[in-house]
Amino acid sequence: KLGYMPELVGRLPLRTEFKKLSRKSLFNILKNSNVSPLVDLQRLFEQAGYVLEFTERAMRSAANLAYKENTGARGLRIVLTEKMYPVLYSLPQKSLRVVVDADVFTKNAEPKVTVLDECDAYTVYDSCRPEEYCFE
Repeated sequence: KLGYMPELVGRLPLRTEFKKLSRKSLFNILKNSNVSPLVDLQRLFEQAGYVLEFTERAMRSAANLAYKENTGARGLRIVLTEKMYPVLYSLPQKSLRVVVDADVFTKNAEPKVTVLDECDAYTVYDSCRPEEYCFE
């Protein structure tokens, strides 16, 4: 009548099987959803002083891996976490752009890391950047 006890719910395994979503559905969750695990990951990287970008092929590869795990949308978060947390904690300095392509998920390659230019660095650290530094 009263539902499950929080102690019991907290002990349920993280990986459970749900209704199987299509690869396209998983990709759409990553690309278009307001609660996309990708957005959460980008915010986490931004808090650490980095800019995280995913190519469309990378998002499709992540969706494909989650599809193979058969864990629904939760599998997207697991796949992204397993691949990107080691990258986050191994980056050497602040003000970096991290570009993730499909090879990160298919070939266990490292993402492409470049130093942000001065204008981009201001957008990461401060919402109001001095315009004299940014020529567009």
